[in-house]
Amino acid sequence: MSPFFQKTFSLDVSRCIFPPFKHQVIGTNTLVNSPVFALFDDMGVGKTKQIIDAACILFEVGQIDTVIVVCPSVVKEVWLDPEYGEIQKHTWVPSRVLHFHSQGTMEILRKNNKELLWVITNYAFLRQDQHLKQLIQEISVLKKFLVLDESSFIKSRTAQQTKACLKLRKTCARVVIVNGIPVASSPLDLWSQFRILHTAILPFRNFYHFRSCFAVMGGWQNRQIIKWHNLEYLQKLIKPWMLRRTKEECLDLPPKLYTTLEPEMTPVTYRLYKEMRDDMVAWLDTLSSVANQPIVKILRLAQLIGGFLGGVEEVERIVTVEVGREKLDALKTWLMEKKQTDPDLRVLIWCRFRRELIRCARELEFDPKLQFKVFTLCGGQTLQDRKAGIREFTSPRLKGPVAMVGQPQAGGFGLNFTSCHTVIYMSNDFNLLTRKQSEDRVHRKGQQKAVLYVDILARGPKGQKTIDHKIRRVLQKKEEIATWTIDRWRKLLVEDI
Repeated sequence: MSPFFQKTFSLDVSRCIFPPFKHQVIGTNTLVNSPVFALFDDMGVGKTKQIIDAACILFEVGQIDTVIVVCPSVVKEVWLDPEYGEIQKHTWVPSRVLHFHSQGTMEILRKNNKELLWVITNYAFLRQDQHLKQLIQEISVLKKFLVLDESSFIKSRTAQQTKACLKLRKTCARVVIVNGIPVASSPLDLWSQFRILHTAILPFRNFYHFRSCFAVMGGWQNRQIIKWHNLEYLQKLIKPWMLRRTKEECLDLPPKLYTTLEPEMTPVTYRLYKEMRDDMVAWLDTLSSVANQPIVKILRLAQLIGGFLGGVEEVERIVTVEVGREKLDALKTWLMEKKQTDPDLRVLIWCRFRRELIRCARELEFDPKLQFKVFTLCGGQTLQDRKAGIREFTSPRLKGPVAMVGQPQAGGFGLNFTSCHTVIYMSNDFNLLTRKQSEDRVHRKGQQKAVLYVDILARGPKGQKTIDHKIRRVLQKKEEIATWTIDRWRKLLVEDI
């Protein structure tokens, strides 16, 4: 238990709108009696309900009158939505929800002592110093409970949003960080998250002192992490301040099932692939150190296999050209077969690349042999379009084959798609957090069927494995690519797995 833990209050489950699971009762009581805490339960086991129930108790006993929730922009509707949002669903005290998203929003703040005030904002908005100052000024006299949802968004100690949350945290007596995957790529991810909780948790002078205790440095100019040690000590330091329960421990969920579709590339597409791969190997040989360039360039290979040549969106503004459709055709053939046995098939399709998403959505909707009702989740959508698509896709009243085609970067956090039990990955990147989050949009509380995950992995004309297979292997083995050397990246490209 944390040094601040003094069990005083507990949850009366009869007050709850929806009865909690046993692990949620334990979590709620721990949050109520611990002013600073980390709730690291697995994705899909009901962390949000625990926070809402704890806030209701704290409001009733007079310890708080305001909850400030900071979350990724794509998650805010999970809290905010007046019909389907989690606050609306679970709060059992009079509550008012305010969305702090523009200058002037807080001017409507008039505290009513009979209502628990919820202020919802996002990390990107708080990067702007004027927004942060306004929020801190307006809530200065309130008794605040700060919730940092998806706290992996504050894992970077130098990021503006991390610095903003640290300033905000200093004004709040109570704080909880919430994360289903607290360590997505490196144990060093924990530094900023726990420093924001309380400086006493990690007893190190600074980040470099912390790193030297757990990371062994080497490589070029001693700048690369070559291995980890003393991790048992790190676990001992943070254990009193956190709860971490897995889905297997908490819920009786059906299993996850994994399979692959492996279409062959045409000789023309495979020739383009080999030329690009060989160029990348030669380029790696010219480097003296590794930054993020290999990831960017290798994702071009993945995009080419998906059917497009000419650059990766989000990285460079180059016109893309369609060069193949082998993976798309394999998807369509598979869906046609599934549709024959399940006329009401509902499928979630993840595409790493925007052009891939647009083409996939268009063909599933307009191909006369498929005629899926299609919704999309991607950057640039209006909030209204996004919410309408999610509501329709999850509606039990919707009949016929239905597909949600999304980018995991835009829709992989915070959403509940348990109405679906088939998930297809047209493409992946190296981000383990994105993969886990996108998988667990479906495999979570409320899922009644085994969930099938299908990875579409392109092969060469003679069965050669490609970068698709290698990215998938990195994800399966949970490899830390941040520690990779040039030789390791080169091996990834040339090895035959």
